[in-house]
Amino acid sequence: EQLKKNVTYEGYSSTSEIIQWFWQEVTSFDFKERQTFLHFLTGTYKLPHGLKNYSFTIERVYDTKDYPWLIHGTFLLMQFNTLDLPEYTTYTVFREKFRTAVFEGNDNYGIM
Repeated sequence: EQLKKNVTYEGYSSTSEIIQWFWQEVTSFDFKERQTFLHFLTGTYKLPHGLKNYSFTIERVYDTKDYPWLIHGTFLLMQFNTLDLPEYTTYTVFREKFRTAVFEGNDNYGIM
């Protein structure tokens, strides 16, 4: 819930369907999954000053061909606390890509 308060959106709004999917997925995580997600998002498993002092941006990717590192339309956490997020057509596709990026790409900070 604290992360939701500290996020800004570029190309999306808090009511965008994909943003609703994003938060639905994040809030469904158990403790270990939340730690992994935090690592994916920040590069660390624990923030020294807590989540209330951490902010990030979710930025819409309109055309993945402009982002060659977004292989198969997965996510990439870029520099400066920005999560590039393509628009997905279904929740199922979004969930698969999101979980792959967070849980399988985590050693590379979500780079797929």
